[in-house]
This record gives sequence, structure tokens and C-alpha cells, in this order.
Amino acid sequence: MKKNPILIRNIIRGRKNPDKIVIGLIGTHKGAGVTHTSIMLANYLSKCRGFKTAYLEMNEEDDIKHLLYAYENNGDKFYEKRKFKIYTTTYYKNVREKDLIEILNEEYEYFILDFGMDFNKNKSEFLRCDVKLVIGSLTEWKRHTLFLFVKSKKELPGFLYWKYLIVFAQKKDIKIASNELHLKLDSIGYEPDPLLLSKETKELFQKIIFPS
Repeated sequence: MKKNPILIRNIIRGRKNPDKIVIGLIGTHKGAGVTHTSIMLANYLSKCRGFKTAYLEMNEEDDIKHLLYAYENNGDKFYEKRKFKIYTTTYYKNVREKDLIEILNEEYEYFILDFGMDFNKNKSEFLRCDVKLVIGSLTEWKRHTLFLFVKSKKELPGFLYWKYLIVFAQKKDIKIASNELHLKLDSIGYEPDPLLLSKETKELFQKIIFPS
């Protein structure tokens, strides 16, 4: 049986604090770096900006468990738990539709929804997010996935307001692709530790999430 999409917008309106922000991240291909970027953004909002932030694993990759093992000496002890906390961010593993309403009603100021790369499955939820981030690449063997993604989505409502982050891209390549796609693209650099952000990454997130 086909599941009905969860109405994130209605859930948000029904919460006590209407100023809560939901940020959705989707990738143009497998391995685009959605989870890594999501963790970076969650860490920026919670640790650097002081907001109560939750990361929600909305894909089936089950990658977030590796973060638990990497930062907890006794990761096995917490593995079966639905959520865990590292530093100032709360992480929810393997979030399903039945769990989403409950989590979105928790007392967080920002929710980071990691949709992985499955746009079709997560289309309704992604479109209802307050901020929509697309993670892509301009490497020779992945560039086409970004262009195909844009071509197939440009008729969707609000498409021009989506934000694009390109991993490890040179400025000249960003400029060329931006002109070809008629979109604003931003380059995000390599951060080996998603919980330890560079000045450049902090400034990028500042520009994207808190534009002046």
C-alpha cells in the first residue's frame, strides 16, 4: 500500500513554536556527501550558533551509526537507541514516517533532514522543508547527474529558491556550471571531521542559512 506523504508544513504550523526551521538535504547521486554535509550543518547550527538542533536520518543507508562509533568510546551501548547526542546536536537514527510527527514536535529550533539521494521517495517531505539544499558534484564522471537533476526538477514549485552546494569544486567550474544552469551554485570544501568546521565552511553556512 502506498503511504500518504507526511504534511510537514501542517505539523510545523501546529507546534507551539512556529519559528522552528526544517532544512532538507538531497543528493544528485549516491555518495554525493549528503550525510557528511548534514552533520556539518547540524554542528554549525548547534555548536557555532547555539541553536537546539536535531539531525534526522531520513534515508535507508544507516550511515549515522558510524558517527556514534567514531565519537563514543562505548558505541555498542547506545546502538539500539533511537537517538543519541554528540556535543550539542541530537541525532535520530533510521527515522520512519510514523516517527516524524513526534520528533518534529520536540523542542528543537532547527531540524536537519538527511534524505540521501532518493528524491522520488522523499519528494513531498523535501518540498515542504523551509530550506532545501541539493548536494552535487562537477567531477567529469558525476557532472551529468547534477544537470539531469536540475532538468528534471525545474518545473517543481519553488525550484528557483533551492540552494545548491557543489563538493570540492573549483571557482572557475562553479562559474561555468552556474551560467549553463542559470542557477546560483556554491562550492563547499573538504572537511575531514564534520564536527570541526573551517572558517570558510562557517561563512558559507552563514550565507546560506542566514542571508543578510
